[in-house]
Amino acid sequence: MGGDRPFVLVVSGQSNTGFDTGGSKRVGSDILILRASREHQGLYPAAFGLPPLNLGVIDSKVPLVTVSSSKEAFNNVGVQFANFLRASGDLPASRAIVIVPNWARNKSIGEWVPTNKSPHMWSELQRHLALLSALHPSAAIDHIIVAQGEADSSAASTPYNSMQAYADAFDCLLEQFKALPQWRLGVTTVSVQELARFAGSERWTSRNDAFDRLRDRPPAGVCVVQTDGLAESQETRRPHFDGESIVELGARHYLAWRRMRR
Repeated sequence: MGGDRPFVLVVSGQSNTGFDTGGSKRVGSDILILRASREHQGLYPAAFGLPPLNLGVIDSKVPLVTVSSSKEAFNNVGVQFANFLRASGDLPASRAIVIVPNWARNKSIGEWVPTNKSPHMWSELQRHLALLSALHPSAAIDHIIVAQGEADSSAASTPYNSMQAYADAFDCLLEQFKALPQWRLGVTTVSVQELARFAGSERWTSRNDAFDRLRDRPPAGVCVVQTDGLAESQETRRPHFDGESIVELGARHYLAWRRMRR
């Protein structure tokens, strides 16, 4: 990575950051991913057959596994955002794109905001960002994608399974983002991904009510990315999007960032 400040993309949320092996899985030039495991700490070329982009399934009856090939790996909305950004010419070629992974399956928003236990996913984000700052002191967050909410549906047994409780927690999360040392006022933006809208997904996607409210009254630098017209995964089923829809979501998040930056 050259001397220019990298474009930093944080991807937070659940499995709808990408839970289907379909769709294009090319990776554009100079797109990196931050790894903070015990064995590997640093910036690595983003590749679908390598951690942390190497999760996938062989078929719908096989549990989540790690794979070694791009074909078997799940697609990822963050990589697709980076692809569209790189291809657009909006970013100088001298600036690398760094993806900070902060996603996991079936996680309540309570894993990001304070509860009666340590919010694990939030602690992981802080740990990753501290490593990034150590590697590149000038690094700042340019954009955050949030794809979360299924684990807090009305049918879930979490403290956030009502619209008001979830909306309050989400407001808290936005304030936590703004308090991060890597947040830059007037630079950092957030796009919030709706839950699925396709038929049959209602059991998991009732928290779209909170996102409807947010879409109607978004804070500055925050927008909601709609999921109308996207298709259900035939591999992992509801409430997940198929691979082509993940690619499309990457485009929608990129366009949302572009609109907010103008």
